[in-house]
Amino acid sequence: MIMMFVGLSGHARWSATSHHFGVIAEDSGRVECCFTLLNDSSEAIAILSARTTCGCTLSDYPRDPIAPGDSAIVTVTFDPAGRPGQFTKYINVETTGTPSKTRLAISGTVIGSEATIAQRFPVDFGALRLVHNPILIGEVSGTRIRSVYSEGYNRSSDSIRVSINKAPKWLKANVAPSVVAPGNQLQIIFYIDPEKCPEYGLIEDSIAIAVDDQVRSINFMLNHTEDFSQLTDAQRANAPIAFIAQRRLDFGRISGGSHPQLTANIENRGNDRLIIRRVYSDSPAIKATVKSSSLKKGKSGEIIVEVDPMLISGSILNERITIITNDPANPVQHVRIVGSL
Repeated sequence: MIMMFVGLSGHARWSATSHHFGVIAEDSGRVECCFTLLNDSSEAIAILSARTTCGCTLSDYPRDPIAPGDSAIVTVTFDPAGRPGQFTKYINVETTGTPSKTRLAISGTVIGSEATIAQRFPVDFGALRLVHNPILIGEVSGTRIRSVYSEGYNRSSDSIRVSINKAPKWLKANVAPSVVAPGNQLQIIFYIDPEKCPEYGLIEDSIAIAVDDQVRSINFMLNHTEDFSQLTDAQRANAPIAFIAQRRLDFGRISGGSHPQLTANIENRGNDRLIIRRVYSDSPAIKATVKSSSLKKGKSGEIIVEVDPMLISGSILNERITIITNDPANPVQHVRIVGSL
């Protein structure tokens, strides 16, 4: 095709290089627009290609040369299926004329169907739909701020104002944009400061988000771990070693009115001081405490585990407690807690 158009090098002028569709209903199907290329020169020109940047956008153009003073139409089709929110798509057109390369643009806003919105933004906050709740942050450690983000969508017919109403000290959040037009999306960026996290291990918390005059909660889960990466070989050789003799505490049969207790021993078999950062259980039926959170070399401490049978789900107790220490080799250890009602 290119060989056919050798010598065609007139002046190419576009009547417009952008088109705004406005608001499109996803259910209405494909939409199209036309871009006109005018040949203002005394020589013929030709369109060599019109490449789109997304599979949702198609282009069509005439393959024959455009005579002097004549024009040609590039037709662009956009498919809104599965693409709620604002969009901007580009079509890169190459011609034998001058300029040889032109970028056309289409834009608009797609009002998503109920099925698409429910699939892409499953969390219902009234006018606002979100992708995630809870937000699973994963592991954070050291001093470096970690950022994660989530997206939202205004499903209503009016603009909404979104703001962060309350957040824990270790977490900050920004909403952009703060005023969201109908059918448009927003992004919420969360910044987590490990140094301000209240404790090590699994942390669950929430922020309050205001959508106009309604306040909802977004929940978070993260795992705060200690950063041992800066330890020297000498420090590791002299580090504390947490040794737990009992890996399983069996409470046997537990009576309904009792709060039985058992003890697990933890010993520091290293050289440096052992710090017990946290002892906890994910089960509300189990309470774990330590008598001393600091153990010198060769010293032992007790982890006291208490069970509340009224909070056991079902008739079988099969849970665990998590022990977090400053032992760089094994900072997180577990003890299985079993029993029956």
